[in-house]
Amino acid sequence: RKKGNMMKEKVIVIEKSGQSASAELSELCNLYLEHCYYEKRLSENSLQSYRYDLIGLIRYAESYISRSEKAGSCGKIETCGGIYKTGETKQEKKNDEASRTFSVSMAAAIVIGALVSALILFRLPLILQMLGATSLLMEDCKAYIYWWLFGAPIVVGKEMFTYFIRVDGSPTYSFLTALSGGIFNIVFDYIFIGQLHMGITGAALATFLGLLLSFIMGVVYFVTHPNFLHFTFRGLSIKEAFHSMVNGTSEFVNQLAIAITTVVFNRSALLFAGEDGVAAVSIIMYLQFLCIGIYFGFSMGLSTPLGYAYGDRNFSVCRVLEKYAYRFFAIAPIILYGCTYLLAPIGVYFFASPGSTVFDMAVSGLRLYGLGFLFSGINIFAAIRMMTYGKGYISGMITFLRSFALLLLFLTVLPRFLELNGIWLAVPAAEILTLIVALWTLRKKTVA
Repeated sequence: RKKGNMMKEKVIVIEKSGQSASAELSELCNLYLEHCYYEKRLSENSLQSYRYDLIGLIRYAESYISRSEKAGSCGKIETCGGIYKTGETKQEKKNDEASRTFSVSMAAAIVIGALVSALILFRLPLILQMLGATSLLMEDCKAYIYWWLFGAPIVVGKEMFTYFIRVDGSPTYSFLTALSGGIFNIVFDYIFIGQLHMGITGAALATFLGLLLSFIMGVVYFVTHPNFLHFTFRGLSIKEAFHSMVNGTSEFVNQLAIAITTVVFNRSALLFAGEDGVAAVSIIMYLQFLCIGIYFGFSMGLSTPLGYAYGDRNFSVCRVLEKYAYRFFAIAPIILYGCTYLLAPIGVYFFASPGSTVFDMAVSGLRLYGLGFLFSGINIFAAIRMMTYGKGYISGMITFLRSFALLLLFLTVLPRFLELNGIWLAVPAAEILTLIVALWTLRKKTVA
């Protein structure tokens, strides 16, 4: 019987991990296709590529400032911290407590996201200038970012619902929620930009409508047929919200780091390779999100049953689940980097014409940058594992090293010796050093 239960756990892990990865990739593919749509309509003029890269930078800055529940640098701190605590309390048969955690996380994230978006709106011109927007770009940037700022509650709520529906035991519905919004976005991109010629405003509106659809699907789910989570106003406390934020520290660091390092990447590339370098960085960033999405999808999918088992004090199941992860990350990075190296020209082709400076620069850069994929998977899993076990401070340390401290260090040092190649190698170097810390945390006896 015990063996049968183990087999059942294995099936659940595979199902949830696969569906989680699919949900992550559906959103990333949507972003990828949208950018392809723009690039195919741009000339090969590097200044125009730089213009749209800056617009993309503004989008990333705001999306990682306001999209992931916190809007300002709080990334996914409330969501991820809240879902792991919710998973644990669910397995401890404390459904009311789990629902309170869910409700307070939703409320806190939306309120904080709206407040920070309001602060950004108040100082928007200054922020855009800090991100590199010139007078030529300012109006386009404002046209796009206003939709994110005013739609902060929708943006935040959609992200929250996607995670919590999965925790509630409905990964398929979570996948459909993300996928439906992505498809809706792509369709309206074509209508607003291709047919109605609404430009940047059309792109922003299409993105917002896609998020709105996912948000509505989330509301419908929790109002009509949740499994054990439900909205409640009883027993909500600021202390609970703060605890969830602390446990989600690593995602806070990760999202803040992405916003900052994206700016540093672009400025470094501009220094060593001009506008073409900025365009190449933009292409590599988009493609790496597709690859890293596999690691995040697997790790986030595994974290749900791992949190259930940990909350139920079923540590033998935790160890079995961790073994699945170790096997995956022993094989997947090699395959992923091999595909990245061989298929780099095909991926870059969607963004730039073969033979152009940007194309050659992006292909060679992606092959160097992709070396980080060999090490980033286990680092990501180590961070999410510690957060699942309620040790957000250790998770935050891992993420801080790989996404911020070491990355900024190597972005500052390596280009002085290797010039443009130093920019591409900064990520692999940061991942290698972080791996030492990650392996140390994995060796620690977290569960009995």
